[in-house]
Amino acid sequence: MIGFLLITLLIIAYTLYNIPSAEELERQQRIADSIAAVRAQEQKKLEQVEMPQPIVEKPTPVASALFRGDTTTEPKFFTLENDLLRVSFSTVGAYPASVEIKHYKTYDQKPLVLFSPQNSKLNYIFFAQNQEVQTADVVYAVETGPAIAKEGDSAWIRFHAYGPYGSHLEHYYALAPNSAAISYRFSLYGIDSLISTPSPYMQLNWMVRFNHTEKDLATERNNSTIYLRTREGDVDGISERSTGEKHLPGNIQWVSAKTHFFNITLISKELFDEGRISSAFAENDTFVKDLRAELILPLEPAPQVQYHFSLYAGPNNYQALKRTGLGLEQIIPLGAGLFGAMSLPLNKYFIIPLFNWLDNYHLHYGVIILIMTVILRIILFPLTYRSFVSAAKMKVLKPEIDELREKYKDDPTRFGQEQMNLFRRAGVNPFGGCIPLLLQLPILAAMYTFFPLSVELRQQKLWWADDLSTYDSILELGFTIPFYGSHVSLFTIIMTATSVAFAVYNNQLAGVQGPMKWMAYLMPIMLLGFFNSLPAALTYYYSLSNVFAFIQQFAIKKWFIDEEAIHRKIQENKKRPLKKSRWQERLEQLQKQQQQRLRERQKQRSHR
Repeated sequence: MIGFLLITLLIIAYTLYNIPSAEELERQQRIADSIAAVRAQEQKKLEQVEMPQPIVEKPTPVASALFRGDTTTEPKFFTLENDLLRVSFSTVGAYPASVEIKHYKTYDQKPLVLFSPQNSKLNYIFFAQNQEVQTADVVYAVETGPAIAKEGDSAWIRFHAYGPYGSHLEHYYALAPNSAAISYRFSLYGIDSLISTPSPYMQLNWMVRFNHTEKDLATERNNSTIYLRTREGDVDGISERSTGEKHLPGNIQWVSAKTHFFNITLISKELFDEGRISSAFAENDTFVKDLRAELILPLEPAPQVQYHFSLYAGPNNYQALKRTGLGLEQIIPLGAGLFGAMSLPLNKYFIIPLFNWLDNYHLHYGVIILIMTVILRIILFPLTYRSFVSAAKMKVLKPEIDELREKYKDDPTRFGQEQMNLFRRAGVNPFGGCIPLLLQLPILAAMYTFFPLSVELRQQKLWWADDLSTYDSILELGFTIPFYGSHVSLFTIIMTATSVAFAVYNNQLAGVQGPMKWMAYLMPIMLLGFFNSLPAALTYYYSLSNVFAFIQQFAIKKWFIDEEAIHRKIQENKKRPLKKSRWQERLEQLQKQQQQRLRERQKQRSHR
């Protein structure tokens, strides 16, 4: 019962945490109204007769007045590629226009492109000769090297734009073989001849609008956000399940924009002086979120100024991010708050290392989860055994408890006192079965956090489930049932069925009667709706855990527990003189002192 109750509280807390605030709902409604208005205008235009439009010359970018590398304003695209990435660059702005993560596909089996042209921007803003320069508007000349990185030979590309007095801008990108990091250098030459401000600064604006790549857009949005990390190692960001903005002053080392399973991170060798990050929902279902960062860099008026960066793009694999040595693994939320205090250490130091160790043997992930379940049930066996022994003692005492209940049916207080006296004389702790279950809660919380975030399980099939990282569906209903959903998850049904069967077996062993008996059956059914949209890996694990718990209970009862021996032991304990604890002795002493004071007061009153 306590186990089911804890699961219920965990799910309720998770659900309440996911409920958007009133501001978020209002913001989403504004977005939906705006989209509807735009669509209405488009429909109105289609209904009107099309009139010939005058030819208007395309405006020249503002920054071309100072810097220019090409005569055309139309963007041209160039690609760098290695075994892991395919990165496209535009001559307008000279920043990555799209990033494709190889070896991964979208939920509909298309190439996984994190963002496309017009959905990303890397823009430096500074003032030169009293004009605002925005490098994202500059058209650059291109110098190309190898487009594909090979063994011992990196792919590279260089962009140039030229200004007055011999000044020019340069963006240089290099991609080494088998690397998820793009080396990036931004250089300003002769900039001292254009800047008159004593202590100028440059602002770097970075925007990423991620494409929708996962099966469940709502889950993808609830796991997407942007983070900052300072030189001291502190990581801060906007809550994944909300939107807004945050300011962080000083010594910023990197900024990471992440989706559910992937990220792109801007890492700076020269620390940013300060930064502001923001997160907002995208306008339509094609995109996940708009993630932005405004970062400040000092700009020294010197003949040559260089900034060194790297752009990391890859999956949110905990071990791979940890190997960077930059603390990037902290963008994976392994736990927060009360449950995080339990799940985070377990995930970091036990669950993830165990999972990766098993993964090194190239086993199927269904087998890996099975082995993990067995290992965890073996570890929990002592706690399970103690819980079962406590239940067996309570079952042996049940006839005597029933006699007391009948004897003191009109005096509940006296019944409670006599029942506790019986427990003390028999040497039985009524909470002995609860404490072991409470100690299992950290593993429950760790698994609840671990499986939904494991990119290794993404698009891994198991029987009827096409993707272990999201819910399995054997039937699409075509309509939504409140608190359940619009699909039927078979793993969730199996988990519920095994939970009910386990509850029936436990009730028979413990002799539970009355409302508590039926509550044990109703709890798993109530959880059916909560788990219906959770990852198949999680419900598969809980189903296995129920099965192995049933096997453990059966084995303990058959080979480890002798109820007659327990009964004899209890009767022997009842014959022994009850040894009082120090607390009981102290309590009795205080009661005697109070009674003595009361008698003295009564004597004083009688003399008066």
